[in-house]
Amino acid sequence: MTDLHHHDPSAAPDPLPPRLAAALEAVRLAAAEALRRFGDDSLGVSTKADASPVTEADIAAEGILRRELLGRFPDDGFLGEETGATSGTSGHVWVVDPIDGTKSFIRGVPLWATLVGCRRGGIDGPGEVGVIAIPALGETVFAAAGAGAWHVRGGAAPVVARVSARATLRGALVCSSAFTSFGDRPSSLGGGEAGRAARDRLEGAAGICRTWGDGYGYLLVATGRADAM
Repeated sequence: MTDLHHHDPSAAPDPLPPRLAAALEAVRLAAAEALRRFGDDSLGVSTKADASPVTEADIAAEGILRRELLGRFPDDGFLGEETGATSGTSGHVWVVDPIDGTKSFIRGVPLWATLVGCRRGGIDGPGEVGVIAIPALGETVFAAAGAGAWHVRGGAAPVVARVSARATLRGALVCSSAFTSFGDRPSSLGGGEAGRAARDRLEGAAGICRTWGDGYGYLLVATGRADAM
């Protein structure tokens, strides 16, 4: 295997670390299933206990992620947004959200993501692998500990994913799933009037604030197009 600490910095590691390779293949299959159902007016939608929506596409895509990842690594744990937790014995835990941005998905907005991460040493351990895919836009960012972070558009070869070098908020593009959430949080968690005041200061200091939220905002940060999420 390539020495991931001394690989060519301009080229993605070949071969990929096993769990990263598995994550990318699982995301490819799950994202294709979600994309196949995207824009379907007959898509079944229900409401979860926390009042957030879930669709048939969420359930189907997460089923693919669970099948593929645990099929490759049956001793790993798994924590899914829709289907809950399965304990493992290897110390590795997969954390997935098949459609991050379900509300956008339901409305035909393409800024939803398929997210897969793997932690080493349990759910609170360090991240080992991460993938953000935006299937409707054909973009993916993937990374693994010691193997760098990479950005793919369409069928092009991966290029290094680089964050912005901007050091101040002046001129920065700041994203959030919802800026109103700054005030919606309980005061004990920094919300309320203090949260709204912080939001106002942030919006006043930044160059642009946009609600390109969910996984898409993090992909923008990872590729240097947004400065903060």
